[in-house]
Amino acid sequence: YFPDDTSSQAGVIREIRGATLLKSGIPYSLDLMKAERLRIDEQLKERGYYYFSAGQLLIQADSTAGNRQVDLKVIVKPGTPEPALEKYYVRNVIFDPPQDFRPGVLESMLRFQRNTVYNRTNHNLALHRLVSMGNFQFVRNRFVAADTAGNYLDAVYILTPFPERSLQAEISARTNSADYSGTSLRANWSHRNAFRGGELFTVSVIGSMDLQAGKGTAHHLYRTGMEAGLVWPRLVAPFGAAPTGKNIPKTRAAIAYELQHRSELYTRHQFSGSFGYQWKRGSRSEHRLMLADITYANPAYVS
Repeated sequence: YFPDDTSSQAGVIREIRGATLLKSGIPYSLDLMKAERLRIDEQLKERGYYYFSAGQLLIQADSTAGNRQVDLKVIVKPGTPEPALEKYYVRNVIFDPPQDFRPGVLESMLRFQRNTVYNRTNHNLALHRLVSMGNFQFVRNRFVAADTAGNYLDAVYILTPFPERSLQAEISARTNSADYSGTSLRANWSHRNAFRGGELFTVSVIGSMDLQAGKGTAHHLYRTGMEAGLVWPRLVAPFGAAPTGKNIPKTRAAIAYELQHRSELYTRHQFSGSFGYQWKRGSRSEHRLMLADITYANPAYVS
């Protein structure tokens, strides 16, 4: 049995009873009753009952039915605080501290809109999307009672951004079976939120040399180059494409130049450019669609 009073909360519980875990004829199980309370609580959270909790549900067992059967009745615990019985709406979305983004950029990551019913799925979705932008080390949020009449909540997102600019250097040494030994140096500079839309702009400078120490004529290899890349935390396309999942799609563009010189053999200039999309379908799969990926090589000298 489920609540039969006229409250809106009881109406929701009756509405979702078709998916109940407590079926007639199954063995009595305390674990199953706990799971049923969690299921009802989850569904109430989806419908705006922010302050409700599973502990405010009681499942009463009546063993007088006889024949080793028990009648179960789900009720809301008497004395439950009034806020837990009320449906709440989102009033304002606040980012703390204020971030240097263009208007609407962070808001586009949220599913909450002003005066809409609170929803736990949208609550969690916003956290995942803000993290997947790649601009923030940590994202936390809390909902507080709005300073206004009525059942309203303010959504407060507490953001800890990564450093806006960073510089890294990598150096490595290597050797191989063709008697080449070499070293390489790579310097990476990055600028997060480069154009106030959450973009990541990177510039890399690369230099390397591989010296051949075997018998015969040595063909040393020298390489130097530069690469610039830009990542948008959205689809850059002529059509509107709002994110639908918890991981936001990204657009990637890159251009690069490399000079290669192999002594006694050739000198080559190489230019490349690419543009495409990247998205995740889950925690274990990632997809890329390259709309353009062009490489042009120009041999300036060939022996």
